[in-house]
This record gives sequence, C-alpha cells and structure tokens, in this order.
Amino acid sequence: MASGKSTGKTQEVLNKISPPVASWNRMDQTADGIQSAPSHGIVVLPDQSQVWHSSRATSHIYGYTYPDFEYIGRVYIGNPAWITTTPDSNYLWVGVSGHNQTAVVDVHNQEVVKRFPVGQAPKRIFTAIMPEDWGGEAP
Repeated sequence: MASGKSTGKTQEVLNKISPPVASWNRMDQTADGIQSAPSHGIVVLPDQSQVWHSSRATSHIYGYTYPDFEYIGRVYIGNPAWITTTPDSNYLWVGVSGHNQTAVVDVHNQEVVKRFPVGQAPKRIFTAIMPEDWGGEAP
C-alpha cells in the first residue's frame, strides 16, 4: 500500500506498508478472488493509534502503529477485503469475500472473535453513526 500527498502538480509517497517478510506461511497464500488487487482494504482506527490493511494474497490483515507505522501483528482472516472499525477502536469488521462472511476482530487481542454469514462476496463495508433519536427512513 502506498499513501500519497498532493504537492501541487506532483505527488510524493510518504510511506508504504506491505506484509512483513516471513510474517505468513506460503500455505496461507490464496489466488481466490484477488482480481489484480492483492491488498484491498485499509483503515486508521478512530483513536488514531493504529492502521490496519488487508492482504488478499496472504489471507491476513496486518496492524501497524500510527503514525510511525511500526508492525504490531497480523490476524488470519481467509480472503479479506474492505475493513471498517467500531467508533471505540476496539473491533475491526472485515469482509471475507471468498467465504461469504464478515469477520469481527478484537484489535487488542488480535484475534477473530466472531464470523457472520452474510451472503455472496461481501466487500464494501463501512461504519455509519446515526443520531441517537434517528427513527429510520421516512416511509
């Protein structure tokens, strides 16, 4: 993954993150559903303490401290796609497109705590915070 910053007519790469060398077993590697996007999903926790990215090629998500990008760990997911987080920065929700699931990851313990069947190829997930008095869409 690369992050960029616009500097007028040019762009400057500020940082790149990739799965650390020897952080995964070749048996975890997948070609299922990569579709030319071996890394497809990144999120910075709301408390700005960590950044997580998904690696569809290695079947894991990877965490780094933020903003200094020191590697803190990985979690086996399957075929991870997009990632979202809870507002309290305690959990990640990861679309697992090859398994028709969404996985819930405990950020502090770096483990999957729940998997939900959600139908075919979940990918584009996000967190929406609704006003406390919101009653839903009008009929």
